[in-house]
Amino acid sequence: DELKEKQQQVTALCNDLIPRSTTDDVDVLKQELITVQQCMNEMALEKEQQIDKLRNILMENYQSAVELERVETMFNQNLLIHDELINENTSQIGHEINAVKQFVRVTHKRQENIKNTVKYMRNRLLENQIEMKQLKQTNIQLQNDVQIEQRQINSYRNQIETLNNEIHLLKKNQDQYEQQIKECRIQIKEINNQRQQIQDECDHMSKQLLQITNEKEQKINELKHQISTLREQHISTENSLRIAKTLNNNQIC
Repeated sequence: DELKEKQQQVTALCNDLIPRSTTDDVDVLKQELITVQQCMNEMALEKEQQIDKLRNILMENYQSAVELERVETMFNQNLLIHDELINENTSQIGHEINAVKQFVRVTHKRQENIKNTVKYMRNRLLENQIEMKQLKQTNIQLQNDVQIEQRQINSYRNQIETLNNEIHLLKKNQDQYEQQIKECRIQIKEINNQRQQIQDECDHMSKQLLQITNEKEQKINELKHQISTLREQHISTENSLRIAKTLNNNQIC
């Protein structure tokens, strides 16, 4: 009966020591109280078994009427032993109550720590959710930027390919133009040679023409001189004939 009373005191003390929990921590606290209650039940069962054993011993002593004195002495001794055991058990229960109090205090402290941890984790979760949202937005923006850059890269590649084709065509045209220039230079050289040859021929012909002209002028001058001489001779002959005719006429008369 004393042990049951102690258990009731422990239960009442536990109820007084356990603080009011929030709805979120009730399940955790209930589980811890169930564990404490199980420990107390096991301890109480063990003590009841010990007391039952002692009671059985006492009943056997009472039933031994033949050895009453010896049994009485033994009973008194056993009673002292039992008192010591009860006192010892009571002291042990007190220690256990203190242990339960300490356990409750530790549990309360753990509960506060759990509350703080839960609060911290909630804040961290909220921060992580906000950061995750920002990262998702940043990722979307980066993906859009990458797509824009990729389109620009494709455009630049197309432009580069077009320019390479144009460069190839220009090189091809350049080769053709260089070949044409070479041919034109050869033709110019040939034309210059021909022109020089023609110029040389013209110079030669000019010299020949000048010589012919000089010769013709000389012959013309000679002819003019001959004509002048013949004219003078003709005039002289006509004069002579006229004189002769006059003389002849005079003679006839």
